[in-house]
Amino acid sequence: LSTAAGLGPGGPAADGEVEDYAVTIAAVPVPGTLSIAAADAVKAEGNAGTTSFTFTVSRTGGSDGAVGASWDVIGITGDPADAADFGGSFPSASVSFADGDAADKTVTVLVSGDTTAEADEGFRVVLSGPTGGASLGTATADGTIEDDDTVAASVDPVVTGTALSGAAQVALSWVPDPTDMTTRVVRKTGSYPTSETDGTLVYEGAGTSVVDDDGGGGLAAGTYYYSFFATNGLGSYSVATNAGAEGTVVNASGLAPSLAATSVRSIDMLAFADTDKDGTLRAAEASGALEVDVLGAATNGEDDTLTADLDSPISGSFTFETLVTTPALMNQDWNLQLSLSDGGAPAIDFAFRFRYLFARVDGGAWNQVASSLAAGTQYKLSVVVDTTSGDVEVFWDEDKRQTLSTALTQVSQLALVNLGRAASDVQYTLDDARFITGTPGFYVAPVTTPGVSAGDLNSNIVLGSSARTFSSVSLVDPDEDGTMQGSIASGELDLALAGSAASGENDAILATLDSSISGTFTFETEFTTPTAVNQEWSLELGLEDGSGNEIRLAFRYRYLFLRDGGSWRAVKSLLNPSTTYKLSVVVDTSGGTADYYIDDTLTAQAGVSTALTNLSQLRFTNIGNASADLNYQIDNLRVVAGDVFNPPPPVALGAAVLAANDRNTSDSADEAPGASAVAIVARQRAGASAVIDELDLLAGEPSHANARSIDRDAASSDQQSGYETLADEVFASLGEST
Repeated sequence: LSTAAGLGPGGPAADGEVEDYAVTIAAVPVPGTLSIAAADAVKAEGNAGTTSFTFTVSRTGGSDGAVGASWDVIGITGDPADAADFGGSFPSASVSFADGDAADKTVTVLVSGDTTAEADEGFRVVLSGPTGGASLGTATADGTIEDDDTVAASVDPVVTGTALSGAAQVALSWVPDPTDMTTRVVRKTGSYPTSETDGTLVYEGAGTSVVDDDGGGGLAAGTYYYSFFATNGLGSYSVATNAGAEGTVVNASGLAPSLAATSVRSIDMLAFADTDKDGTLRAAEASGALEVDVLGAATNGEDDTLTADLDSPISGSFTFETLVTTPALMNQDWNLQLSLSDGGAPAIDFAFRFRYLFARVDGGAWNQVASSLAAGTQYKLSVVVDTTSGDVEVFWDEDKRQTLSTALTQVSQLALVNLGRAASDVQYTLDDARFITGTPGFYVAPVTTPGVSAGDLNSNIVLGSSARTFSSVSLVDPDEDGTMQGSIASGELDLALAGSAASGENDAILATLDSSISGTFTFETEFTTPTAVNQEWSLELGLEDGSGNEIRLAFRYRYLFLRDGGSWRAVKSLLNPSTTYKLSVVVDTSGGTADYYIDDTLTAQAGVSTALTNLSQLRFTNIGNASADLNYQIDNLRVVAGDVFNPPPPVALGAAVLAANDRNTSDSADEAPGASAVAIVARQRAGASAVIDELDLLAGEPSHANARSIDRDAASSDQQSGYETLADEVFASLGEST
């Protein structure tokens, strides 16, 4: 009730008196209930500034009077927002409604943006302290700050990358990150790119090679710096993997710095083959050369490979050459392989193992090219190829080492392979690599024929009285270097012995008779000595039966020696230069003996035992110990049955002196019957002195003291003792004569 008033006559009502009262009833105020709810309160915070999160406060159940309430923000459990999310302090304020006002009110909470990667965070707006008689309904509402700052994904870098220049272009290849295989290639001038956006984008994709020709316009000559960046495709990139450390030089010639200026082929494309993406083969240009790193982490048979495609194939007659510097370690098993191929099975391969270099063709057996390689040393590899004939000649420091045969019809690729057997990392350096048509300047064409034929010999040097002629002539020269060659000059067989022959090389001309001869027979020929007779073992003449038995006569300095068993015996001494002598050998294959004559005079070598069963071929051999080129001439050759000296002629006086070198020859055999050795020596006093002088010279010759054996094993020691014995006996004989 608001008021009450009586309407009677002005006094209290008497009993029974009826009085009227007026009663006023006023309405009761209803201020209403205040509640809060989220309106737009789940959103990203942004990277900067503030973001408005809004809530709605409603007034329901009445609007009488002015009412209001306070609101505050707090973090809630889980990942609660903190003061930093709101600018440094939790926000708070109030909301109010006027009398009769029931319209919704908006509460705005400002959330600060940042770039910090964090979890989504929650907060709560709480109403409290209602005024004006209002009550609280739903007094809380929650908001969620969604993080829009992702953690940058960790992307591993590209494993390795290589860049080699060509004609107005750069060929690039790389081994991508095994996980994030998309790669971005960036080019820059002046320095390497520091990020994926620092420079010109060359390529981005899942490939592993590309050619940069500046979009088809061609790269100008200069130095370019390439970097590779792996990416996860979500905006994250790895750190840079650089191609080399000095940039990539594009030359106006179109040739990479590691190629020789004379190369007729350049690099067109590069391609890595690395199944497990471990990058155990790496290559980069440095100081104008190509450094090739072979990592010991590779497994046997892994065969990580870098292939360089040539700008065009090369075929016919051509040569590949490169300088190779060996690693600091030369104690590693199979490591670097270098291959020439056309992309198929036929290939020419070279591989290093310990201190050796080997070669093979078409996947066949390995053949030794070089041995005792020194660490950190530069060598030259030359490969002369003829795809028409299939011939492959391998040279090491311009010295021919192998002759092989391949099915290759052309070469279009050069490949480097880590064979995976090395336990430690090794680095090779390749420089001045080149392909040229034809052969290099040092090359000498292979010599495969002896220079003369059987017809040449029969018509020029074989006497008409000979019972045998020649049916064939062949060359024995495995390395085809032609250190033994024959020719016909002035009607004689000229034998040219090259001083470049290696000790024990034994290149030879083999002349086969039209039929063998046995029993008692005589072989005769004239030989003319070279212009210089101061050379070590040079020409050897072999009388052979084709079954391994032979008579061997060899020239050394001014001597002609006979090989008798394990010793060399002097047949003729004091040979003069450019002088013609006649050699006769009477052989009795039944008795197993041979007599040796010079100029129709029996030498001390009479009745020498021999295992020869017949004569079927002659062998002229360059023993290979001479350091100078020599020429011998052979003429007036014949083979006849019987002993042309029967009865035998007298022994030469000079042979008495040489007989002292043969302990099996008696003094009485040195001259006709009845002559004493003392008398012979007396008549040859001057000649003996000359012999002694010659022997002293030979014995003191440094090259004699260090004579190369070449299957003449006991020669030096046998001759040295022979010289001493000979001198003693000569002096003894001279004493008797006086």
